[in-house]
Amino acid sequence: RRLAPAAAAAVQPGSAAVPAGAPRYLGCFADQTEDRDLPVSKDQGNFQYCAHQCQGYKYFGRQWEQECFCGNDYGKHGPATGCACDAANIGGDKNCVYEAAPPSDAEYVGCFADDVDNRAFEKFAGIGDFNFCAAECEGFEYFGRQWEQECWCGNSYDKHGPTSGCACDSFNLGGDKICVYKNQGGAATTTSPGTTTAAPPTPAPPACSDGWHRIDGAFVARVGGSSRDLRLSAEFEVPAAESFTTPPR
Repeated sequence: RRLAPAAAAAVQPGSAAVPAGAPRYLGCFADQTEDRDLPVSKDQGNFQYCAHQCQGYKYFGRQWEQECFCGNDYGKHGPATGCACDAANIGGDKNCVYEAAPPSDAEYVGCFADDVDNRAFEKFAGIGDFNFCAAECEGFEYFGRQWEQECWCGNSYDKHGPTSGCACDSFNLGGDKICVYKNQGGAATTTSPGTTTAAPPTPAPPACSDGWHRIDGAFVARVGGSSRDLRLSAEFEVPAAESFTTPPR
């Protein structure tokens, strides 16, 4: 269960632009705990988690403290107001509803070993879901995903040979191993060891700056290297505030 600030703010209501291929926001709709508007519960997680978990359904919705629901119809309780789609608490008895996006076109190659000191792929493209990685690695023959949604690009992939244990459809795909795909371009059918559904690209983190900044939301703090199975972690939440006083330097 992984709560994070709404990394997909680019596709939330009120945003200036929606990335190409991202799930489309449909609106704020009422829900009832005894008669769910979207009947399939997928536990809790951020925007990308929900888009991924609802693979194969036409719609997905998010409510309360990052609860995720899937379904092929929505709106039976009518529209609602007050959805805080960008917040850690979206609101009770109401869903931010999205139309799922089509997946990218890629062919699953297999599970291959990686080494943090001698990477199988030459380019690190950032952190994001399957479609983010396919788009970021356009122009390369292959892309790979590992650990907690790390994306890598390259024109070769097997310098360390095949391995097993890749959890290609999970949030944590596995350390020191990588799910490899052949990037074929276009927008047709995705082939993978399971199925992989689109989610919005993950925005790059802001550049470092000298100063204090306040960011509201729920976070997971981690200490440890990339692709390492052992690390320290802690979850915490920063409540929203109307004002922020800069601490003394």
